Amino acid sequence: MADTSTYHALLASPIAVTQCMFPALSYGKLAGPAKLRDVYYGGNGRITATTKDVGTPDFPVGCRVRLIREHDGVIIRETWSDPVTGVYSFDYIDPTLLYSVSAWDHTNTYNAVIASNLTPDIIP
Repeated sequence: MADTSTYHALLASPIAVTQCMFPALSYGKLAGPAKLRDVYYGGNGRITATTKDVGTPDFPVGCRVRLIREHDGVIIRETWSDPVTGVYSFDYIDPTLLYSVSAWDHTNTYNAVIASNLTPDIIP
């Protein structure tokens, strides 16, 4: 009878199964299914900005921010902007593509905001 303990341990962890099936994709910050959506991970591009409520004066807002590839509309990454400064950043993305960023207010106080046709800056 074959030892099935390793097999059962892999089934208990979806990330372990993904790393086993796709070993080349199991390095870096992302792991598992999120890594599979971001096939351009490892590029030298960065998109960074600030989420804020426009007023007098403007003040930063913490919210959910999604990075979307322009050519097919796939959500590549998701993060939260800093609640104190409003800063968010998407690092190590493909600098040859165009992206959109959508900011969603989790408190439903503000409408979502989308910035499109963004090109990443090159990380030095």
